[in-house]
Amino acid sequence: MVTAPRIPVPTCFLPRATQLRQVGAPCCVSLRSALCVRAGTLHHICQALVNTVLDPKLQDFRIVYYTSQDPRDVTNSIYVLGAFLCLHLGATPEEALGPFQSLKDTPNGPMCLPYRDATWVKSSYDLHVKECWAGLVRAVATGLYDLQAFDKHEYFYYDDPEKGDLHMVVPGKFVAFRGPRDANDPYSLPPSAYLRIFKMLNVSTIVRLNEAEYSRETFKAAGFKHVDQVL
Repeated sequence: MVTAPRIPVPTCFLPRATQLRQVGAPCCVSLRSALCVRAGTLHHICQALVNTVLDPKLQDFRIVYYTSQDPRDVTNSIYVLGAFLCLHLGATPEEALGPFQSLKDTPNGPMCLPYRDATWVKSSYDLHVKECWAGLVRAVATGLYDLQAFDKHEYFYYDDPEKGDLHMVVPGKFVAFRGPRDANDPYSLPPSAYLRIFKMLNVSTIVRLNEAEYSRETFKAAGFKHVDQVL
């Protein structure tokens, strides 16, 4: 955790076209994506912010984090900055929300959008950024997310669809991965591609949650138990 007083962090949201020399800021961090911030991306950006805050050459400068005025970008930026406050400056989720309370909604809706599951149907359970921060704090407290041991390079390697799109959800217990396919697909792998890594992770049982697009015999022949639990 960064050694710093628990004080509100100055936050500036600048349009993408704004020239940094106009505000005298020597450092800028930018994030632009869909309404989603992956764990590895969050960890990487927080590391960059920690290194920037602790850089002795920048102690007399204000750090400006800028984004576009698209509510998706603003929401992602609020989430990242609030997560930094919670994880590295010891703020509570309620305290982390404070610097962003002055942001005004747009004529078309809120500036800070809710997060949801990655499906195309109507969301049945929205999450506010404050709830996401509370989840991060809880993950750290229970050891699910270790700020020191988290390997972002391994995360990004297996996050690639060509490497299995594989994530350790609960260390030592639960691994999520993209469903294999027997058909030739540039974004999916055959079952045989997972055998080595599953054995390294001591996986014992594979649960299929989607329609059958691969033969389970490959996993069974390799010694894995296979269960179909189609939702």
